[in-house]
Amino acid sequence: SNGSGNNAIISTSKKRTSSSSASIYSSTVSVQQLYELCFCLWTMTYECGENESIRHHFARDGAVTALAELIAAAPREKVVRLALSSLRHLAQVAPALFVPEMIACRVLKSVNLLREQKQWSDPDVLEDLEVLH
Repeated sequence: SNGSGNNAIISTSKKRTSSSSASIYSSTVSVQQLYELCFCLWTMTYECGENESIRHHFARDGAVTALAELIAAAPREKVVRLALSSLRHLAQVAPALFVPEMIACRVLKSVNLLREQKQWSDPDVLEDLEVLH
């Protein structure tokens, strides 16, 4: 694939989660739309392991920032689960590329808050929180 579809999805994520976590709620984006966006990003993280071009697009187009904002806002467990899994996978496939951005986006702070504040029903959320911590 030439990656052109990736730009549209990541650009959409930047528009929908623009300047702050509060922007998620002030827009007309539903939790289901956020979930669908996260699902697309999560799916593409598996391509990041094999495709340098997709890794470049993720880094360039703000996918980590969008995912970080989603976990900070924590609109629903299903959205948080996919966003955490996406961040975990990015950190594992290209740590030198994505971990510094995660640090800059204060992912660890959000992870710590999520570990303290919620009782998660999905064991994958707990595992992702531990790995990202």
